[in-house]
Amino acid sequence: MSVSQIAGVRPKAAESPRIAVLCPREINNVVNAGTRALIDGLRHYAVAVEVFDTWTEGATGLRRLLGRRFDAVYAVAGSQLVDGPDRWNVELLDLVNSPILYRLTDPPFVRRYLGGLEGLRHAATVSVRDLHCGEYLERIGIGARAPHYHPGRYDDSGIDRDAAGRSLQERDIPFLFVGSVYRAESIEQYTRALLPDRLQTVRDLSDALLAEPSRPAWRVAEDVFRARGDELVPYHGLGRALLDLANRHANARFRCRLADLLVAHEGVIVVGDDSRLPDSPTDRRAEVLGHRTHAQVVDLMLRARLVVAAPPNFCVGAVSERVYWAMAAGAVSLSLQTPAMDRHFEPGLHYRPFDRAFADLETTLVIARESPAAFQMIADAGRRQVRVEFSNRDNVRRLFGPILDIGDPITPASAS
Repeated sequence: MSVSQIAGVRPKAAESPRIAVLCPREINNVVNAGTRALIDGLRHYAVAVEVFDTWTEGATGLRRLLGRRFDAVYAVAGSQLVDGPDRWNVELLDLVNSPILYRLTDPPFVRRYLGGLEGLRHAATVSVRDLHCGEYLERIGIGARAPHYHPGRYDDSGIDRDAAGRSLQERDIPFLFVGSVYRAESIEQYTRALLPDRLQTVRDLSDALLAEPSRPAWRVAEDVFRARGDELVPYHGLGRALLDLANRHANARFRCRLADLLVAHEGVIVVGDDSRLPDSPTDRRAEVLGHRTHAQVVDLMLRARLVVAAPPNFCVGAVSERVYWAMAAGAVSLSLQTPAMDRHFEPGLHYRPFDRAFADLETTLVIARESPAAFQMIADAGRRQVRVEFSNRDNVRRLFGPILDIGDPITPASAS
């Protein structure tokens, strides 16, 4: 069976544009789900698609990629698309004689992703999830043309059909939280061992990030470095490393506080194997599960009235893609309000917002448990809106617009 058949893409004529998609396909997570949505959207165009699995193919896949001619390459910058002995060597992608659309699955403050981008700064068009990434990338010397975020439609395997048939009153999980919960002390211990004289800088940055939710994290870092008299910048070297640590530190504090509040209510919490929740069992009413696959999480979302999402970090605009999955599953997304959310959704109409002070969080959890019908209009509006915003055809065309004209969608007559 060919890779195109495995990916579910119809064979195209030999003269059709050829697109290579690089993604850790064997990892069943939201990154992969977004790529599947992209592939599904490409099926509507006269293009040939070949998927390279960066999780399993290694050097063999790289040689195959370099040995073939593609009109465009879509590279999902996940954990396997970085330098290392068991990774795809991103420097070799500079040898690919094709324009590259490089999608960041995390904001650019994570060094391993940014390092790959720097090697491709003159060749890559960047797809990002952060409203402020365009300016940031320009600061570090990466000429990103029209940064954007078009993840594709999140209704994999009939999720939209299943969601439409389940009202909130029929669902048995008052709330669902999915994510890692780790302690800020672990970040401090790591910083103390690596950069003992910079621990206070990380703490100051963390405090500032939590206190200034409306500004990009790198802007906040510029002010903190300047106030401390440090000749550091958050785009390169030590300054970038400290901002990365501070983002993780602030996010850990935020998630721990969120978990402290959630465990006192009836619901379900799914955490990673290395996550930690409040130690007191007397206050715990929520059922705490260990690691679950993406498919299992989607099944839980279809049973949940409310899905609580924590941001991936405190770079303004970053949104957990579970927000979109929750909406597609017909649950109410309870999400931190950010500029990226405001691009696509209206708070109170399409999702239920909360802020870093957790205002109205308790009230929302009680309503989800006792009066779920009160949220039904939000669930329905969010489910419809996520389909409108992330429908495949228009987004795929806009995604490849800067680097490849893939033409108009094919009609059933022309497909036959």
